[in-house]
Amino acid sequence: MKKKLLYVFLAIGIGTAVAEEPTINWCIVGGTRGIGYADARNICNDPNARCTLFVRPDSEKKAKDLMQDTTTPPTVITGDVTTDLAALTEAAQGASYLVIAQTFPYTVWADSYPAMVANCIAAARQVGATIVHYCRLQRYGMVNPILEDSIAQPVSDQGTILDAAAQLLQSSGVPTIIINHGTPFGPQAGDGLLDDSLSKIPFNKGKSWYQAKQKFDWIGTEESAANIRFQFAYLPDLAAFTRQVAATTELTSGAPCLTINFAGITVTNINEFGQTYCNLANVPYELNLYSKSTLTTAAFFKPEAKRGDDSYYAFINEILLDDTLQKALYPFELTSLETALQETYNAYAAAH
Repeated sequence: MKKKLLYVFLAIGIGTAVAEEPTINWCIVGGTRGIGYADARNICNDPNARCTLFVRPDSEKKAKDLMQDTTTPPTVITGDVTTDLAALTEAAQGASYLVIAQTFPYTVWADSYPAMVANCIAAARQVGATIVHYCRLQRYGMVNPILEDSIAQPVSDQGTILDAAAQLLQSSGVPTIIINHGTPFGPQAGDGLLDDSLSKIPFNKGKSWYQAKQKFDWIGTEESAANIRFQFAYLPDLAAFTRQVAATTELTSGAPCLTINFAGITVTNINEFGQTYCNLANVPYELNLYSKSTLTTAAFFKPEAKRGDDSYYAFINEILLDDTLQKALYPFELTSLETALQETYNAYAAAH
């Protein structure tokens, strides 16, 4: 009788055993801001994933501090992605995915961005990793709507460089996932003008309109601000979408890369976005628009203004990503605009 019970218990144990999921390793170039930060937090809070961040030496402490509260903090390796291929390759060893996510000041962007992409291709080829690359709409110029197979027609310096990088990735033979997306926002977004407004507006709370220091800054004209739809990528959503695409897409060396649009949140105009944020922050909404002439003049004194000057056309024309293929292949439930902005507000308010 005892022996019979033992066999029953053994059978139950065997029948209910659950196989452990394999651990997936990621290497992110960047990780202290933007989509690199959002990807890192997503991965580091997944017990079945591991992450290595490849950051500039002066960003090592910041990277560790930002990730110290995650379930499994990342390994942080330092180096210059534009020149130190050996260190980058070391960081990518064992990684299934190599994410290109480092940002650069605009003064060096035109040289640094292509160098980063070229070195990431070389490292990914050596270690057998799939590249994940994010691309902004400037690549396509005035094309509207943008489909995954739309032919890029860049009309700006940024667009020309982004298109060249995408073409290099597509022809490299290295498995690559290219995700097109709109303007990023969220905690640690680091996206210039928008990030400046979202991070400073919380400090207007409790002040009268004439005491408030920060208006909602944007680029364009009164007409474009009122009539042009815009698309925004909430970074935690974009990170989750990246994981979904990676988990359900199998690419092989030499195969064509996958390009997919992440249309994100579409607003009827910039006032919908700005007004919603100011309502959540409980402060008056005031829109401050930078014209083309203002940006051109400012670029002489503040080099970062050249970024907006170069892509001014994208703020005064409706240029939208088509999400038909994304919905068919990778159905994804977006965070609502109000929830995304509330979480963004909470993060910035708590940081001070």
